[in-house]
Amino acid sequence: RSNNLWLGSENKGVFIYRKQADSTYTIENFNTKNGLPSNQIQHIIINKNHIWLTTKNSGILKLNYDFENNSITSILRFNKSNGLKDTQITTTTFHDNKIWYTTKNGALGYIENNSVVQYANILKQQSPITALAFTKSNVFLGTQGKGLWKVSTDNLNSSPTRIDRTNLASQNIRQLLIDDNNLWVGTDRGLDKLNLQNNTIVKSTHYNANDGFTNVETSSVAIKDSQNTLWFGTNSGITKYIPTENKVNIT
Repeated sequence: RSNNLWLGSENKGVFIYRKQADSTYTIENFNTKNGLPSNQIQHIIINKNHIWLTTKNSGILKLNYDFENNSITSILRFNKSNGLKDTQITTTTFHDNKIWYTTKNGALGYIENNSVVQYANILKQQSPITALAFTKSNVFLGTQGKGLWKVSTDNLNSSPTRIDRTNLASQNIRQLLIDDNNLWVGTDRGLDKLNLQNNTIVKSTHYNANDGFTNVETSSVAIKDSQNTLWFGTNSGITKYIPTENKVNIT
């Protein structure tokens, strides 16, 4: 909102690049020396008047932020002392006015109105949940080694359904992204595009190094920007997806 760029780092906190009138940037570092409880930042979510920081082992931070004056007014920390039962957060996302999170121990939860709701062991097994994505009626959960699952958002206590492994190049899920009727699944062996019709997979397409990936092993980050461009993180940089029309070669 203020033309600032927020970057989370592995062990040096948050860096804020602020754009100036002459198009130059000033750089600020927010870390444990000036108010941050942890320097290990995994995810950043910016919405309305708040900025959410997901740390590696110190829970989730809610920053009340003054966008007019570019200043943090207060910090609310969610950890085991105020409802967050598991601080080993693997990923977070904003959906339906809630901050949703998953954990290394297989839990799914959300924060709403400063209260924490958690569904422990939602997959009925102790598997790290590494990615999540929402459709209108389901939440898809990617795991480390146990593939892809879906659960109805109307009943998160219901039994989960595992997606047929033949639709995926690997059962090690790193990232999930919804784009129209497609669910993009990043793994350690490339990218799978699952075409959904009424939450049923009707087609699966695999992308690997032959399709432009410099490294088929994806990372934890995948985003759709304001121009509807898809960006997928890999262990060797970022891949930009440019859709093209499929044509049949006639000889």
